[in-house]
Amino acid sequence: MSFFATYDSNSADANANNGYLRYDPTSAGSPGVDPAAQTYQAKQDHYRTVQPGFTVGGPIIKDRLQFYLGFAPLIQTRARSVDFGSTGGGLQYFTQDRQTYFGTARLDATLTQKIRLHGSWLDQYARETGVNLPTNDPVAWQQKAGYVNTAILNPLSLYSHGLGWSAPNSTYNVGADISATPNIVLTTRFGYFFENYHDFGWQTSSPNVVWATNSIGAVDNTGAAGAPLPVSLNSSLALPPLRIPPTSLNTTPISTTSSTKTWPFSRVAGPEPITSRRATSSIT
Repeated sequence: MSFFATYDSNSADANANNGYLRYDPTSAGSPGVDPAAQTYQAKQDHYRTVQPGFTVGGPIIKDRLQFYLGFAPLIQTRARSVDFGSTGGGLQYFTQDRQTYFGTARLDATLTQKIRLHGSWLDQYARETGVNLPTNDPVAWQQKAGYVNTAILNPLSLYSHGLGWSAPNSTYNVGADISATPNIVLTTRFGYFFENYHDFGWQTSSPNVVWATNSIGAVDNTGAAGAPLPVSLNSSLALPPLRIPPTSLNTTPISTTSSTKTWPFSRVAGPEPITSRRATSSIT
């Protein structure tokens, strides 16, 4: 029998705090010229992981039946605070929690001197909540320089802690070893694997549309002039004057038959120059 436990709070395990290249969301660009490039460096997360566990084994019936059992749950937590102040949301605290339950068991039986049987079970059930975290705010010097965290332009509901997934996962094995002669052993094995991954908390009845800009007065780009967007796709979100790089001119209408929906469109009114926009939604 043995017991063990590990604990880690090293933030380097949460993210390496490396910058990544992106378009500056406040740069408009110009025809034939991309918006200005920008290296965005996010703050590090708060990170915790703990894994206790035990193993135990021994004879149930001496020289006839042996058992082994082990269990080691892995619990991981990631947390970050993001300032939604410029969009009216204030400072928001988000967590992402994952639990993976590692368990195993085995029985070995000696029926006769020539026949041995065994069976084993391995379980790795996993579950995660808060799966859709917003991008972290930029590091201090970038905040002072006016770098924008574009994640704050989305509704807070997109980052609900109730969004997540679970994945029951089990493997079963049985087998037998038969000593036919002193030099020949006959073996047989049978295994069964089961997994049932599924998401939860996501909208399933209709498209979940999140606009990158005000869509009232916008048109699609299927033709030279474009057609007005359906009223159901209009949104008057009061967003900061960000300019999004042009998207593809190919239009895929939103429908409930595709897991990823896009509807590129162009503004025809307002203070911003005409540019292509894209709305996205996900359905599971």
